[in-house]
Amino acid sequence: MRTPESTWSRQGSARRVGSGTVSLADPVCVERDANQQAGDALCWLFAAYVVLLPLSMLTLESIGSALKAVSVAIVSLGVLVLLRSRTRLRALGGAESLWILYSFYTLLTLFWVAGGDGNAAATGLAQLTALSVLLTRFDLTSKREDVLRVAWLVTGSVCALLITFSGGRIQYVDRALVMLPGGASDANEFCAYFIMPLAVLASMIVGKGLILSRLLLTAMGTYFFYCVASTGSRGGLLACIIAFVLSLVVTSKKNGIVSLVRVATAVIPVAIGAVTLGSVDLLPQGVRERLSIEALRQDGGSGRDVIWRTSWDLMMTQNERFCVGFGPFGNQATGPTMHNQFLQAFVDGGLIGLTIYVAFCVALLHRSLGRPYLLAAVVGAFVQTFTLTASASFKPIWAIFAFCLLPPRSADAAALESTVARERGLPGLRPERVK
Repeated sequence: MRTPESTWSRQGSARRVGSGTVSLADPVCVERDANQQAGDALCWLFAAYVVLLPLSMLTLESIGSALKAVSVAIVSLGVLVLLRSRTRLRALGGAESLWILYSFYTLLTLFWVAGGDGNAAATGLAQLTALSVLLTRFDLTSKREDVLRVAWLVTGSVCALLITFSGGRIQYVDRALVMLPGGASDANEFCAYFIMPLAVLASMIVGKGLILSRLLLTAMGTYFFYCVASTGSRGGLLACIIAFVLSLVVTSKKNGIVSLVRVATAVIPVAIGAVTLGSVDLLPQGVRERLSIEALRQDGGSGRDVIWRTSWDLMMTQNERFCVGFGPFGNQATGPTMHNQFLQAFVDGGLIGLTIYVAFCVALLHRSLGRPYLLAAVVGAFVQTFTLTASASFKPIWAIFAFCLLPPRSADAAALESTVARERGLPGLRPERVK
């Protein structure tokens, strides 16, 4: 004969709701809790990946990028989380599908690549695609979004410290760069680490908060801009300015005069800081001259205009390559690197590759709508890829793209979950704040 105690232990704890009793071990509750725990774990893994992005500048012997070794551990933990929780993966959307299609087509073009570093580029993109899709299989609640926003600010701060205390100079123009074991950072690519942090800072400055906190955030943004300007990268500086200003404008658009005042408290100190930095000549003369319009007019973007024109003319005369391209970095006639990701997609993959990549970019823009700082960061990333090739080793740009794969949870879904929690009398489940 079972005692009440043994019956209670067998059935699990329960809570009385209305006239009935609901078990806390109800399969629906258990599945929801497992999904929530798995989502939180994946969020923290993705945040760790964002914080560790600067490791891509560190080269290790026989391994390559230090971030590659860390990424293997992060992916392994992500797979383990999904296997242990046995959660159903969120269905792939248009952006994920196009990313996978672009990666698959890049691998396919290896069959007719004309030479160069095609294998490394194609396999690196495939690995990056797998990591990004895996780590973004969770819904972006407001708490998880805050975690990722802070992670990006940490990344920007780490990069600012690196260029301040471990930086060197390119001798002939005094451009700042990070000096690490195994080599140095690319001055242009280094700026990409600040695109998302500056967009996040702008949204936080316009948001609610004390004037002092907004001034502190503005001071951080001003120093970030100084770090970007010290690299002498004209495309990087333009991308960061666009991301910051666009985030300010779009975030404040719905808040009327109050947000305009907040924008003023952000823009005015940044402008004063920029004038001050310029007046005390903190930037070397070579960098100041390089950032001038006259220098851009004279050197044609460091010769990019010649590369773009000759590569475009080549594609227009290559009938057999117009549709399928030369393969990843396979163009040996005018050079394998186009210094423009859109042109790179066209030269490497032909009209087919360019169409897939443009469709992917449009999907990313669509995913970022409704999140001003993310929209601003994506636009800033696109601006920078007009002057740089976003290969698989260009991690910060692809990390911004991966952020777009995270769909924000709708208000209806949050309300439904809160209603179910109240009806079941479950403790500790509160309505999620939805932005």
